[in-house]
Amino acid sequence: MDRRIDLIAVPSALGAPDGGVAGGPEALRKAGLLTAVHRCGRAAEWTCYLPPLPGGERWDGLTRLCGRLAGLVAESLAAGAQPLVVGGDHAIAAGTWRGVATASGGAIGLLWIDAHLDAHTRDDSPTDNPHGMPLALLLGEGDERLAGNLLA
Repeated sequence: MDRRIDLIAVPSALGAPDGGVAGGPEALRKAGLLTAVHRCGRAAEWTCYLPPLPGGERWDGLTRLCGRLAGLVAESLAAGAQPLVVGGDHAIAAGTWRGVATASGGAIGLLWIDAHLDAHTRDDSPTDNPHGMPLALLLGEGDERLAGNLLA
């Protein structure tokens, strides 16, 4: 039997240079993402809407958001579901994969396919935009609030 899909909306642009990407989850909801998943024969529901918490500086906000997201992803997996995280910018990958690693009890394997490497750190990024850093963070490099070597 196919696992239920938990759609987790994370309308964040904390890692991006502009806020437009925060509209991604709502645009996909309005476009019928849930209906499309159902048409594929899968049970699914929007289980969480996780916006960034107001206040604080960008990196602190991203740290809080990714921590909350990691918990939701781990809970979804522990319940036997398959989480589908819909962002926002891709800095949220740090929280998504941390949740997967937590649920699996250790390091994970990950095949990262992207048009960009996304392995910058704050030391070598020309923009200091966190959306260019999630792979480095997963490898334990970069901002210590988010970094953690989770890959086997």
